Amino acid sequence: MLATVDESTYDPGEFAMGDDHPISWCSVDSGEKVWATAMGHDAAAYAEEDFRTT
Repeated sequence: MLATVDESTYDPGEFAMGDDHPISWCSVDSGEKVWATAMGHDAAAYAEEDFRTT
């Protein structure tokens, strides 16, 4: 896990995961490194300074 989200800053509703809510993670799949994130949904989000420095 690379980063977690603070659920007290929004209402996660039925998707609540508690204190250990991953938002970015990495793993190895079939010998390849995989990086995944739920921190952006459009191209502009990936240019934000907070996203790039997290």
